[in-house]
Amino acid sequence: MPVDIIPFEALGRFENNWLDTRYHFSFADYHDPNRMGVGPLRVWNNDRIAPGMGFDPHPCLKFVFSVAPLGAADWTAAARHGMPL
Repeated sequence: MPVDIIPFEALGRFENNWLDTRYHFSFADYHDPNRMGVGPLRVWNNDRIAPGMGFDPHPCLKFVFSVAPLGAADWTAAARHGMPL
């Protein structure tokens, strides 16, 4: 499978007062028929979330895999809602 190198600035984007995200694949209001995912992977976003903010608990089709800089993530909201860490 060929690998496409796409500049970060060319990714889909959404920004509001607490979230700045880049979409690697079509997601939400961003649609690029050439970037629909890879195999079973359909969502790959780079999220910058303001301190003390975050997503309300919501169902995901399979699972969410998160990577955060050391010390940058606060998983207490997930733990309060019984979500596995």
